[in-house]
Amino acid sequence: MSFDTTYAVDGTRSLKFVVHKVNPVGGWRSPGLFQVSHSEEGRSYRISFWLKNRGTKIRLGITSEAGESREPRTPIIEIIDAEKSGDDAWRQFVYTYNVPTNYGNIRFEINFVAPGTVWIDDVRIELL
Repeated sequence: MSFDTTYAVDGTRSLKFVVHKVNPVGGWRSPGLFQVSHSEEGRSYRISFWLKNRGTKIRLGITSEAGESREPRTPIIEIIDAEKSGDDAWRQFVYTYNVPTNYGNIRFEINFVAPGTVWIDDVRIELL
């Protein structure tokens, strides 16, 4: 993982991952990143980001988490491969996530489930 000043969509750099070894299951078994952000329960958010992909496969997860709640989380789970992201070209991905009752956060997670190189830039989580 490094900052790349050669390729960027917004600003002067992007986050670059060169992925050599993965576990196809993903999660904590594979390289990746996650961010948990405060949100308002029952509200909708726009999650957007840009990817530039050279051969890797990505498992995207957008969900909520809470220590004790058993309410349904209605996660967004998607596999993004070179066919969906384009090969070696920037592509924007945009999702709408509705935060369930009894949850006060959004978890944005990307795991790499196939080797390759990928850049990510301009990640945004915005209240609608």
